[in-house]
Amino acid sequence: NSAAQKLYALMIRPQGDQFVYTLATLDPVTGVLSILSTSAPTSVYTNFQWIEGDWSTGHVFVLAGNQNSLYNLDCAIYAFDLGKDTVTMTPVNTAAFTISGFHARPEGGLLATSPGRFDPNNSSAWWLVLVDPFSGLITPQFQIVPAGFAEPHFNQVVFNGYDHATGLLYAHFDLWASYGATMAVIDVRNKAVELSPPGFLGDTHNLAYVPV
Repeated sequence: NSAAQKLYALMIRPQGDQFVYTLATLDPVTGVLSILSTSAPTSVYTNFQWIEGDWSTGHVFVLAGNQNSLYNLDCAIYAFDLGKDTVTMTPVNTAAFTISGFHARPEGGLLATSPGRFDPNNSSAWWLVLVDPFSGLITPQFQIVPAGFAEPHFNQVVFNGYDHATGLLYAHFDLWASYGATMAVIDVRNKAVELSPPGFLGDTHNLAYVPV
């Protein structure tokens, strides 16, 4: 049907010495772009990191990093309201947890994996956290893996990685001080984690989950 054929396109466009985020619909047959809304210009949050559609609330959420925050990993969430064709920007509170992507929950909020404060020289514990896209608050849910287990690499987020039907979230972790990697199956509802045997995924940056 026509709803199934609707594509959303995110554009990051220069405006003077700043940038704006624009969300549009793309007709897959004609290739016509129809602009829905455009953010206020920014010279700070210019590093695109992630995009996620929350169809239960009618939003598209975009995670953008602060280009001047190499280790603090400050970021903001742009919330595009599909019903009102408006967009708001909310800085994320990264005082205790840093993130690089997220998955929408049907009941609201965004699920993310986080090593706490980013430290490139140490292996911190990784946590499942809940992000409020409208306040920027991050709330820990439970620990996924302990300190000393995984590298602080922000390549763990799996595209389409949260299965709403099963409540399972999939993530990829590089093992600390080795060339190995593991897949984590995170049971969000029961607060449990199952890890695959160590393997080698080479220079894999991202994976995508496709239910069969």
